[in-house]
Amino acid sequence: SPAEPTGGCSSPASAAADHTASPCSAAESATTNAGSAAATPLPSLRLREAWTCCLDKCVDASPLLLCRHQREGGRSVAVVVGSHAGTVCATDLASGAIMWRTRLPTRVEASCCAAAAGEVVVVGGYDGSLYGLDARLG
Repeated sequence: SPAEPTGGCSSPASAAADHTASPCSAAESATTNAGSAAATPLPSLRLREAWTCCLDKCVDASPLLLCRHQREGGRSVAVVVGSHAGTVCATDLASGAIMWRTRLPTRVEASCCAAAAGEVVVVGGYDGSLYGLDARLG
């Protein structure tokens, strides 16, 4: 298992571990292939960890994906998620680079959502407060 990177949250893909995952069980496969005469299991997938982001404590929420179209015609995708430590982090999906990171005064158990055409990330805190974060700066 690769060591936790020092001073940051991202690890390079070269230090990543390989994982094998099956997309569904045999029963689910039969449902997926319901139209075929004989159910055939779906192939296993080889997943490779591309990067990691340390959020200081456990994560209960699903990540938010924010797509930004750039003037040059490209796009970037940010992965935004919060943790029980109150850390909310936006990470570039492609590279794993930390775009911004902020610490709320309470833990986060809810998924973040986008508001105002993706300009604001909204998340509920365990203290009963609703927090609005600038999607570009945190």
